[in-house]
Amino acid sequence: TYALQRVGVTVVAVDDGGPAIEAARAGKFDLILLDIRMPEVNGLEAAQAIRSLGYSGPLIALTASTTSAQHDQILEAGFDELWPKPISLEQLIELASAFLPSSPASKEQSGKGIKDRLETVRTEFAHGLPKKMDRLQRAFEDGDLDAAGEILHQLLGSSGIVGFMDLSAQAQLVYAQFKAGELSTVSASLLRLYDMARQIGAA
Repeated sequence: TYALQRVGVTVVAVDDGGPAIEAARAGKFDLILLDIRMPEVNGLEAAQAIRSLGYSGPLIALTASTTSAQHDQILEAGFDELWPKPISLEQLIELASAFLPSSPASKEQSGKGIKDRLETVRTEFAHGLPKKMDRLQRAFEDGDLDAAGEILHQLLGSSGIVGFMDLSAQAQLVYAQFKAGELSTVSASLLRLYDMARQIGAA
């Protein structure tokens, strides 16, 4: 959300499927992106509800991984396309431009302005990494596994979208191990994640 706003896109952000449905009911949107994994109302349920409200515009699913069956289920729920996570901001702008040819993002896509803004976003993200990693460490130390999982999920998406693909891949590895209950392997992967984040934050 923050990265898109920094490149000139007007964004309405919500944290779950229920608020997404209400936002779609209350406003007019050129494009709606829904994460498939949301805590209360998931992306499939939200998509079906939004379509039932009469929204006929582009509806895009964002997800880290799917099987062929899940891919079909996503399209059947009313989505036009499925975009994989992590996705870089450049890729996001390019994909969105196919649906929004006159959007602010598409107008700047090939210009110097977009490159300068992207670099600013990357720098600001890097500077904010130490605090994010501190929150993750505290969540694990406090045994707040729900918070730890949510921070990891956010990190794998946000680091990818600003172009730190190695960090995103490592966060995705830790998240997958964490969700699978492979706690014996999480520690080593988590230490590697902390080390990568420190290097980016110190650069």
